[in-house]
Amino acid sequence: MFLFLFLLALYVAQLVNRLTRYRGTMHQVPPKEFAGITLCATFILLLLLFYKTDTEPALSWTNYVSKPEKLPPPLLVIGIDGLTLENLKYSLQKEYLPHFQALLGKGSLIRLSGFEGDQASEWISLLTGYSTVIHGVTGLEQIQYPGSIKPLGPEKLWAYFFPFFRHSAFITTQHRRVKFLWEIASEAGFSVTAVNCWGTWPAEALQGTIFSDRCLPAYTLNQFLGQEIFPETALSQIQSLLDNIKSENATHPENLAKASYFVDQGTQEILNFALESSPQLAVAYFQGFDILQQKLEHLDLQKAENLEKKLALQLKYYHFLDALIAQYQSKYRIILLNGPGFLPQSEGFMIAYGEGFIGKEASESFSVLQVMPTLLRALGLPRSQNMLEEIPIFEPRFLQQFPAQEIESFGRLVPLFKKIPSPSHLEEYYRSLGYL
Repeated sequence: MFLFLFLLALYVAQLVNRLTRYRGTMHQVPPKEFAGITLCATFILLLLLFYKTDTEPALSWTNYVSKPEKLPPPLLVIGIDGLTLENLKYSLQKEYLPHFQALLGKGSLIRLSGFEGDQASEWISLLTGYSTVIHGVTGLEQIQYPGSIKPLGPEKLWAYFFPFFRHSAFITTQHRRVKFLWEIASEAGFSVTAVNCWGTWPAEALQGTIFSDRCLPAYTLNQFLGQEIFPETALSQIQSLLDNIKSENATHPENLAKASYFVDQGTQEILNFALESSPQLAVAYFQGFDILQQKLEHLDLQKAENLEKKLALQLKYYHFLDALIAQYQSKYRIILLNGPGFLPQSEGFMIAYGEGFIGKEASESFSVLQVMPTLLRALGLPRSQNMLEEIPIFEPRFLQQFPAQEIESFGRLVPLFKKIPSPSHLEEYYRSLGYL
């Protein structure tokens, strides 16, 4: 391919050289040469537009990185969207979250800054260690064009020459250019699970289970396209769990909260199911509080009954979150992550609790891109050289047992810019949750 492009460039250079003899006036160019120049330019343009590169081969990084002989204790990463640091501290003062308080008493509280994009983009940054520019996901809806162009990027040409080919698509695994935490851990030999994380559909095969971000929407819309779960043999059991939650929520007195509670109760039940196989790494994303906050924004809080309703619904959700922590804190090391949700001006935060983590509240703020290197270190795995430094939350004994390692790269993924079928009414589903 490179030899062909080189010869083509020589031919173009020769044609350009001959054009100079005609003082650049096109009407003086012989018809055959003019036709050749036009066809050549058209061919080069089409080649750049439609040339597709295959996925870059993954580096066999596990062959030259010393994995820990003794694996660290199981790690549970819980993402809670929309619960701001201000909300957390207020609820702690009111003693709404006693188990959170116990978590903070023995763990680290870290403020996070540098969020960009919407919920989907910022959570992918948290769980890959890269900014939007590098991981490629700009939001829940991706604007894309046919073809995959390297290194120019499809927007550079399609936006100017063929804008009518542009279309939007909800994010999938094919839009992401770098690997998630659980994909790296799986390659290293860890058993893993991920539940309801953005950009995980179609669910890809790995050493563990994936319950993609399309699992709950597909159940709600009753439109399963396949690969919502890996392995797909677990689908019938998940449907049964969600049926039970749906019947319980059918009698919920407050319609405003039904969607948010169903999403997070479903996520919790799926996580409990996944933890039965005792994975060494589990990641789950809870978005219900953010959905609830967005819905409450439309209430007229000047009315006393609406203000009372808002406080009651928030209090109910605080109790849900606290019970969630109580269920897991005695069994796992926990890293709790928070994004600002629909409040982009807010800071996020991280709580690290369990063996190997020091107990303190950091006075300074750390970048959201330092979370991924920290998670890798918590698993005893290396970080990539182009990642930021980890957040200093580890005990000296843990650092000695699992010394810092670096690797050139974990390998990159090249997005496949093509349309993937989505369930009908998916846009309406996301809109009903407040994301569109």
